[in-house]
Amino acid sequence: MFTRLYDASAKTIFQNNIMARHPIILALFSGAPAGRMILYRPGKPAEEASSVPVVYQVMKSTGHSTMAIFRGGHAPISATPADKSWMAPLLALPARR
Repeated sequence: MFTRLYDASAKTIFQNNIMARHPIILALFSGAPAGRMILYRPGKPAEEASSVPVVYQVMKSTGHSTMAIFRGGHAPISATPADKSWMAPLLALPARR
């Protein structure tokens, strides 16, 4: 009886049980600007989301860049003005492009 729990089909049984009860979003990223998003809902066929417009991708990148600059540069300065350890990583950013 216990060997049935650990055989090759256990993964399939487990996967089917989860997918039969819960929605799952599968995000696939290949390095392209926009990845693929697939929604699996119990009892329904898989649905793939259409890609977002390029303008949205640019705006999202701009927002994330702004947050990264604040977090990487401004936040450490405002927390402890005398500590200058934040300068080296910030100055190294252009070299990482």
